[in-house]
Amino acid sequence: ADPAPAGAESGAEPGAGAEVAAVLVVREKETVELLRMVKTSQAMNGLRHGEYGRYRKYCSRRLRKLRKQLKFNNTSRKYTKREIDLKNVSSNTRFLHLLLFDAERAWSHAMEE
Repeated sequence: ADPAPAGAESGAEPGAGAEVAAVLVVREKETVELLRMVKTSQAMNGLRHGEYGRYRKYCSRRLRKLRKQLKFNNTSRKYTKREIDLKNVSSNTRFLHLLLFDAERAWSHAMEE
């Protein structure tokens, strides 16, 4: 029996990881800019001194601003999670920023003591 390809999970959508990888390859220049954006955000908002809470608050504020700019916020009283798909990312790279800052916020929360 052949082992599962790297990154493939049971129950995951087939080809979902390949689609995201294809977007990243197509937008290689933008991924480099994303890394630069993350590093400067970290340095300017608390991680230079190990203040993970400050960086987490910055990421939360940035997420709120991005959602508002993209009109991707929740409009009703009842919360419904909206998924970001490949179509959204290919139309506007700010959707990629949403995913990135959400991951950064979660990471800084985990790093807090």
